[in-house]
Amino acid sequence: MELSLAVTQPTSNGSDSATRLWRKSNLIRHHLVAIPLLNYTNYKGNLASPSGASNLVIDQHKVVNTPRFVHFDECLGFVDSGCARTNKKDAVARANEVYKQFHGSELEDVTSELIGEEESK
Repeated sequence: MELSLAVTQPTSNGSDSATRLWRKSNLIRHHLVAIPLLNYTNYKGNLASPSGASNLVIDQHKVVNTPRFVHFDECLGFVDSGCARTNKKDAVARANEVYKQFHGSELEDVTSELIGEEESK
């Protein structure tokens, strides 16, 4: 029951201590979170139905202590959701940066190309 509260209720100073512990431990099952990797940020809102989540960064403490393997498609989902901090790179390149935070290097088999742009002659 505390797990479902940790996923749906925003955390604050007045929150139940068990709810805060679930959030801090990062042991929330990944399929309960609407946006992949949202529980790896310091987002304090509803993880099942987030609103207003933007410009978030991955918490390195949670990355180091993660109990599971993070897949590239989760990184891409996090970037495409609009929650991740943006830069001038395309979504695939930004997702590769997030992947690198978890695994120490980018996924080499994943590249991106802009389609439809002609090279200037």
